[in-house]
Amino acid sequence: MRNRIVKEGFFRNYELGQLPPLARILFIGLWCLADKNGCLWDRPEQIKIECLPYDSENVEILLTSLANAGFILRYESKSRKCIQVVNFTKHQTLTSWEKNTSAEVPPQKNFRSTSKRLQNENEVTSIPLQDENDSRARDRTEQNSNEQKGAEQKAPFHGEEFLAALADYEQHRKEKRDPLKPTSRRLLYRKFELWGERDSTAAMLESIQNGWTGVFVKGNNNGHLIPSKSDRTQQAVENLIAKHERQQS
Repeated sequence: MRNRIVKEGFFRNYELGQLPPLARILFIGLWCLADKNGCLWDRPEQIKIECLPYDSENVEILLTSLANAGFILRYESKSRKCIQVVNFTKHQTLTSWEKNTSAEVPPQKNFRSTSKRLQNENEVTSIPLQDENDSRARDRTEQNSNEQKGAEQKAPFHGEEFLAALADYEQHRKEKRDPLKPTSRRLLYRKFELWGERDSTAAMLESIQNGWTGVFVKGNNNGHLIPSKSDRTQQAVENLIAKHERQQS
């Protein structure tokens, strides 16, 4: 196993945070097992011995969760099962010695190791290197896919005023060049469930009127909603998540 770098963003990664703790530890272990291309043999029993020797967790299940979340790619090369760590070469700095070694595990054909998220529920197996125009077309396709995913998330309320305010708020976010993405939408809907339909509707309208990208319901200033300290903290967290999503895209 090799020494690898763990960056501070690892601990704040929202999608990774939705996985079991041992899956996150295993993910780091895969980096240490991977060769200079981020590839390793897909041998769950051996991986468990190397990465989780003191735990009884089923490594096959953990690997599946990492693959479904898009952090690794499982594929076959010459009838042998392999694993590719997504974005490995983007985040790892190799020593001169390792750069000059030969890779034992064949990488996935045409795999773009530093590209943006390569899998959608593990359905995409590879992305070929293409020219700039094709890359832009792929970016637009992915953006449309993300917007469709967001639209598929059901709003917590179905009143006419609420839905109209939600549509206006989504348009407002687009005009601010900060459209709602799936993660931000989930967080927003959780807020609405806590606040109720009436306060959520009022909060969106107030945000549009004041040019805010976030929504707030606590506090009052001459009849106008203002963000409380806790809301400002929550908004800061959401801004970090949105920034991370923009960097990934």
